[in-house]
Amino acid sequence: MSWENLPSEIGAKILATRYNMRNEACKKIQARHQIRQHLREQTAIDISLDIEIDENESIIVCAPELAIILDTCSHLINGNHNREYWLVIMEGIKESLTINHDVYGKELMYYMYSKQAYKKILEKLRVTEESIP
Repeated sequence: MSWENLPSEIGAKILATRYNMRNEACKKIQARHQIRQHLREQTAIDISLDIEIDENESIIVCAPELAIILDTCSHLINGNHNREYWLVIMEGIKESLTINHDVYGKELMYYMYSKQAYKKILEKLRVTEESIP
């Protein structure tokens, strides 16, 4: 039987059922995506807790671990959640980058990697380096 031969009430009921099924599927997909993004954000925070600080309580920007941590976190965050936390971290990194700008040798390479990863996170947060205090 074709659509033209169906009574209009049955056709409307079929279309309404299809519409409701699509809406429910979309809601489930969106909820799953939000949960997955929340878990990614939490993972990034857990990873960022491994950032090393020195005896002066400043972040060690010349260590290879910082560049790896920041690069990993830049891939996990989207910049919409936990902004205050990331802005505090970025403030500490900016301060350390300013203090340690006169590095040489192998430390310079890690310094540059850390600075690149720092800039990636700033892009994700949609802030400029000048807006960080």
